Amino acid sequence: MYDNNKVDYETKAKLHLGVSGKIVKWDSERGFGFVKTAEVAEDIFFHVNTLVGKNETSPQQNESVTVFAKYDDDKKRWSATKITSPKREQLKAECEAKEHTLIRPMKDKLKWAAPVVGVWLLVVYVASWALGTSYLLISSITLAIYALDKKLALDKTNNRIPENTLHVLAVIGGWAGALVARFLFRHKTQKQPFVQIFWVTVALNVSITVYLIISGSLKMIGG
Repeated sequence: MYDNNKVDYETKAKLHLGVSGKIVKWDSERGFGFVKTAEVAEDIFFHVNTLVGKNETSPQQNESVTVFAKYDDDKKRWSATKITSPKREQLKAECEAKEHTLIRPMKDKLKWAAPVVGVWLLVVYVASWALGTSYLLISSITLAIYALDKKLALDKTNNRIPENTLHVLAVIGGWAGALVARFLFRHKTQKQPFVQIFWVTVALNVSITVYLIISGSLKMIGG
């Protein structure tokens, strides 16, 4: 174990500002590894969350990096606060630039989607408070389910929400929440034939609802 008494101010300052090193160990299943530097005798522990570009590229054995670290007095070891490199910074910048090009169109679409959803739910609520409340509840549930499915997609798990479930929720009144969720989370906005089917469910629900309002049938369900 590294002797804390030998960790002088100069060494701490160097590690705080960042020093060169190489990744010597990496446990992909547990998400941590170690970096060797010339400044300290022991290998520096690092967690995946301190790794710049962790989603773009995995740590490689003998990968040259710059490590920023601090000494943990409780655990008596050096722990990295940031692991980076020119390549990792470039990959991160490219990813952020790509994300920006995707986010802007989604924000623009959200600007019209949110008012449309608000007006629609208000119209339904005025026509029938029971149906309007039901649609609001279903839409809220649908939005939450889209958020969950997006998280599962980012986690790259096979345990995803079935698309048929999303379509059923949309056709029974949850399309308002789905429309907002698609642009808010940038989820299910490009995939075909999902998008076509989604708009079919919207048209179907709107058509049925408008018919119920015009025909006066809403009175039969507590409107």
